[in-house]
Amino acid sequence: MLYNFELNFDNFVDILREICENSANENFGVWFLKQVLVLHGPNLNLLGIRETNLYGTVTLDALNDTLATLAMNHHIKLECRQTNAEHVLIDFIHDAKARRIDFVIINAAAFTHTSIALRDAMLAAKLPFIEVHISNLYGREEYRRHSYLADIASGII
Repeated sequence: MLYNFELNFDNFVDILREICENSANENFGVWFLKQVLVLHGPNLNLLGIRETNLYGTVTLDALNDTLATLAMNHHIKLECRQTNAEHVLIDFIHDAKARRIDFVIINAAAFTHTSIALRDAMLAAKLPFIEVHISNLYGREEYRRHSYLADIASGII
């Protein structure tokens, strides 16, 4: 069964709310969050127009605006970045480590299933992160059911 993005949109927002409200949650470790980086991988710039039967009609701008409002209401500095290039996503992760970002929320999109380099970047950065997907990976093609990030993530939604 595939999940509709509009049905899961609140779940994505809820994860940021949970991070903001539970800075000492046993699932995320103990720290006080100040900066959260949201990374969007390839083709997510097309949310709202690409395969709306799978990904819904919410645009990336609308998603980022909702997350920014939620973060602001919880006194969290939120930065959202999107790229279609693997090396740029890796550079964002390296930069996050250098800037001492507290937490990462990442939807690596197709790179989830293909990028050992992205996995290595997350391991090297040693930043806590949650892996996010818009559709149900296990209800889709076989090749989408493997994640190079899942076993090193703090959580997956």
